[in-house]
Amino acid sequence: MAPSRLKAVVGEKILNGVIRSVKKDGEWKVLIMDHPNMRILSSCCKMSDILAEGITNVEDINKWQDHTPRLEAIYLLSPTEKSIQALIADFHGTPTFTYKAAYIFFTDICPEPLFRERAWQLEALAQQIAMLCATQQEYQAIHYRKGPEDTAKLARAVLAKLNAFKTDTPNLGKGPEKTYSQMLIVD
Repeated sequence: MAPSRLKAVVGEKILNGVIRSVKKDGEWKVLIMDHPNMRILSSCCKMSDILAEGITNVEDINKWQDHTPRLEAIYLLSPTEKSIQALIADFHGTPTFTYKAAYIFFTDICPEPLFRERAWQLEALAQQIAMLCATQQEYQAIHYRKGPEDTAKLARAVLAKLNAFKTDTPNLGKGPEKTYSQMLIVD
């Protein structure tokens, strides 16, 4: 396959498999990527094509972002320790994490050592995500795509923790200015 043809195939995978898979008419999203995926994106897609798909901004996960509560975020990351740590930090290290929803895509299957480390981190990550939602008085609808069992485990853990918070705080998600939003976990 010629290099230009390979770039076209990869570009279409990014547009169809990631961006268009969560696209909603009339809604803009932020695309957050790690450095390797930034390089791939810049060599395979034109910025005009990305903008035409409803992406308002492309950001590096390793740099501070100004989270925008009215926008949804798409994370496209390599399953490396650095990228996963940056993702975790983005969810709990930033007190202003207020995206309307977050869609998380990994470009490959996690290596076994990182997978094992991530398995024990799932519970902590689920707690942090649920705590963030409860702090903002939001009760998220949790969706996940069929795939690795870890994806389902994380989705179930987040939902269980949200339900526990809901038991303690029955008004969770019923605030007059809060919207019912969704979280999609994709591996």
